Amino acid sequence: MSLLKFFVVCAPGLEGIVAQELSDLGIRRGRITRGGVEASGPVRDLYRANYLLRTGSRILLRLASFRAETFNDLSKSAGLIPWAHYISPDSSLDIRSTSHSSRLYHTGGISDVVGKAIRKLVPLAQATEEHSEADSEEEDHGDKQLVVVRISNNVCEISIDSSGSLLSKRGYRLQTAKAPMRESIAAALIRASGWNGETPFIDPLCGSGTFPIEAALLATGRAPGVLREFQFKQWPTFNKGAFASVVGEAKTKVKSGEGLRILASDRDAGAVEAARANAERAGVGSLIEFEVKAISATPELEEKGTLITNPPYGLRVGEEKELRDLYAYLGHKLPAKLPQFDIWLLTGNPRLVTGAPFESTHQLLHGGLRVGFYHLKRD
Repeated sequence: MSLLKFFVVCAPGLEGIVAQELSDLGIRRGRITRGGVEASGPVRDLYRANYLLRTGSRILLRLASFRAETFNDLSKSAGLIPWAHYISPDSSLDIRSTSHSSRLYHTGGISDVVGKAIRKLVPLAQATEEHSEADSEEEDHGDKQLVVVRISNNVCEISIDSSGSLLSKRGYRLQTAKAPMRESIAAALIRASGWNGETPFIDPLCGSGTFPIEAALLATGRAPGVLREFQFKQWPTFNKGAFASVVGEAKTKVKSGEGLRILASDRDAGAVEAARANAERAGVGSLIEFEVKAISATPELEEKGTLITNPPYGLRVGEEKELRDLYAYLGHKLPAKLPQFDIWLLTGNPRLVTGAPFESTHQLLHGGLRVGFYHLKRD
């Protein structure tokens, strides 16, 4: 059984969480680098990673690594890749190239050479689009097959995307509130909090419901990829039987959620309506208690539990002052109502947690904005 090398792309700052999830899935992981984790395994593990991984953004299959100091070097080595295994004649390509500290530095020319190498082996019916974007793996590329070419210190690495749309796009969130949280980031932060589904979970500023829905999916073992499609299913070498076995195995691990208590609320009735609809599509609508209410109406609970929320950041002029009372409530009054809860919040404005007993545990990028995950320190 041949082993494939692949790279799990994630939001910078979440690499350790992704690496641990890969280990938990029994997938062999390798080096952790900024923005992702290397992994390897048979093709079934590539399918499993796409279908089951909650915290990654996309998975790139490594096709080749070689030294390339001239376009002739690049053309020869790119021409040895078995492109017909992954690209069919009706595919439309999106080739994205970057170069650092190398003799080949013209990214447009690099993409053009790789595109010509592909077309020699696969008679494409559609035109190839070529791009040069440094952090392209975190961006979507429509229905096109993404090919990533990276040259650093004259070593070229060519990869092909196996995921398609970002893995955060589970397929359930058709309705969003303001500033929606990416599903993969929500899942990663829930894992980081240590919540395991055995105690209550609360999000009192739930918006479109991403945190509570991801919590319900995690607690019941529902596969995050059950509602979506994947790029690897379009490859000529796609193994239907192997993928069917991945889906079948995942179904056997789904739990009922009996005894699970997840509370989600927001003062915005429209947001709660959207969250409820999203939860229904995700198959966890019956497991989440949705309510329209202000955060001040959060119930008092004496038991242990976890609260995770994503309050507004107040990045526009004048907004920060208005939000100070909200953050003060999160840091001082809310903990008194939930004396045994772990309380966490995600914010892109560290000034708003100044003076409140929160400590940063993770710093990450979300939508190009640096945000922090903060944990309440109790006496």
